[in-house]
Amino acid sequence: MPKNKEVPFAAMIIPWAWIIGNKNSWNEINRFTGKMWFFGGIAIVLTVFCQSIAFVFIDMTLIILMIVIPIIYAYGLKRKV
Repeated sequence: MPKNKEVPFAAMIIPWAWIIGNKNSWNEINRFTGKMWFFGGIAIVLTVFCQSIAFVFIDMTLIILMIVIPIIYAYGLKRKV
Protein backbone atom coordinates (compact mmCIF):
# COMPACT_ATOMS: atom_id res chain seq x y z
CA MET A 1 0.00 0.00 0.00
CA PRO A 2 2.78 2.55 0.52
CA LYS A 3 3.26 2.94 -3.26
CA ASN A 4 -0.31 2.76 -4.52
CA LYS A 5 -1.69 5.49 -6.71
CA GLU A 6 -4.90 7.31 -5.93
CA VAL A 7 -7.52 4.58 -6.25
CA PRO A 8 -10.29 4.33 -3.67
CA PHE A 9 -10.49 0.51 -3.54
CA ALA A 10 -6.84 -0.02 -2.50
CA ALA A 11 -6.33 2.70 0.06
CA MET A 12 -7.35 3.95 3.47
CA ILE A 13 -10.73 5.55 2.90
CA ILE A 14 -11.66 8.06 5.56
CA PRO A 15 -15.25 9.26 5.73
CA TRP A 16 -14.22 12.87 5.29
CA ALA A 17 -13.51 14.07 1.78
CA TRP A 18 -10.60 16.41 2.50
CA ILE A 19 -7.94 13.99 1.27
CA ILE A 20 -9.59 13.09 -2.04
CA GLY A 21 -8.66 16.31 -3.83
CA ASN A 22 -5.14 16.62 -2.43
CA LYS A 23 -2.66 14.09 -3.87
CA ASN A 24 0.07 14.93 -1.35
CA SER A 25 -2.24 14.29 1.59
CA TRP A 26 -3.56 11.12 -0.06
CA ASN A 27 -0.03 9.77 -0.54
CA GLU A 28 1.19 10.77 2.90
CA ILE A 29 -1.80 9.27 4.73
CA ASN A 30 -1.74 6.02 2.77
CA ARG A 31 2.01 5.55 3.16
CA PHE A 32 1.69 6.06 6.91
CA THR A 33 -1.30 3.70 7.05
CA GLY A 34 0.47 1.05 4.97
CA LYS A 35 3.46 1.01 7.31
CA MET A 36 1.19 0.92 10.33
CA TRP A 37 -0.84 -2.01 8.97
CA PHE A 38 2.33 -3.88 8.02
CA PHE A 39 3.95 -3.65 11.45
CA GLY A 40 0.61 -4.09 13.24
CA GLY A 41 -0.01 -7.24 11.21
CA ILE A 42 3.39 -8.62 12.17
CA ALA A 43 2.62 -7.92 15.85
CA ILE A 44 -0.74 -9.69 15.54
CA VAL A 45 0.85 -12.72 13.87
CA LEU A 46 3.45 -12.93 16.64
CA THR A 47 0.74 -12.99 19.31
CA VAL A 48 -0.80 -16.08 17.68
CA PHE A 49 1.93 -18.20 19.21
CA CYS A 50 1.02 -17.14 22.76
CA GLN A 51 -1.55 -19.22 24.61
CA SER A 52 -2.88 -16.64 27.08
CA ILE A 53 -6.36 -15.12 26.77
CA ALA A 54 -4.79 -11.71 27.40
CA PHE A 55 -3.38 -11.77 23.90
CA VAL A 56 -6.91 -11.70 22.47
CA PHE A 57 -7.33 -8.30 24.10
CA ILE A 58 -3.90 -7.23 22.85
CA ASP A 59 -4.89 -8.19 19.31
CA MET A 60 -8.16 -6.31 19.53
CA THR A 61 -6.34 -3.25 20.88
CA LEU A 62 -3.84 -3.42 18.02
CA ILE A 63 -6.63 -3.65 15.45
CA ILE A 64 -8.45 -0.68 16.94
CA LEU A 65 -5.22 1.36 17.02
CA MET A 66 -4.46 0.42 13.42
CA ILE A 67 -7.80 1.94 12.44
CA VAL A 68 -7.99 4.96 14.74
CA ILE A 69 -4.42 6.32 14.55
CA PRO A 70 -4.45 6.86 10.75
CA ILE A 71 -7.77 8.71 11.05
CA ILE A 72 -6.30 10.99 13.72
CA TYR A 73 -3.19 11.44 11.57
CA ALA A 74 -5.36 12.42 8.58
CA TYR A 75 -7.29 14.90 10.66
CA GLY A 76 -4.02 16.41 11.90
CA LEU A 77 -2.81 16.75 8.30
CA LYS A 78 -6.04 18.51 7.38
CA ARG A 79 -5.60 20.97 10.23
CA LYS A 80 -1.99 21.59 9.19
CA VAL A 81 -2.85 22.31 5.54
